[in-house]
Amino acid sequence: MKTELSHDIIAEKIWDRLPEQDKRFLDIERSINQRTQDFRRGTGDYLGPKELAAWEDAFARFPPESDQYRFIQESKAYWQAEKEAKEQRQREELEKAKQQVEKERSLREAAVKAQNDAESARIEAEKQKTTAEANARQARQRTRMAVAFMLLAILMGSWAYRKNLQSRKALTEIADRNLTPRARVDRLAD
Repeated sequence: MKTELSHDIIAEKIWDRLPEQDKRFLDIERSINQRTQDFRRGTGDYLGPKELAAWEDAFARFPPESDQYRFIQESKAYWQAEKEAKEQRQREELEKAKQQVEKERSLREAAVKAQNDAESARIEAEKQKTTAEANARQARQRTRMAVAFMLLAILMGSWAYRKNLQSRKALTEIADRNLTPRARVDRLAD
């Protein structure tokens, strides 16, 4: 027990005399050993990208053992694969966004075209309505004129018929005056 205590005291004094950079490297080495063991037992996770970047200079000073080296390489490969998968997802999302934008642009164009077509149809309908109203007014005027001409024709026909009757009567009277009494009787008999 006494040996253990003196070992701990000596280790602490040695530790206190080490430069800060050496202490940092030793902490990193101890952490890598622990993380490698935890990972191999299935209780740990890969080294994170920040850890890998922060510890890169320590790897050069204290080259990792083969098991640690494999763990470091697997961690780098894992995060590289994650990075590539993330980039692929971002590319896919970007492509989907582009397709969505294109779809929305097409829909907007179709909506504008439909709106323009509707406006053109409304204008055309207004023109046709105006034309139909003008045609209806003309038809009413023509109907009135036809009725007026028809009444005039009836009146003129009546007047002509009456004149014709008057003319016949006058001719008959003239003819009767010029007839002998005997011819008058014969004529009445017919």
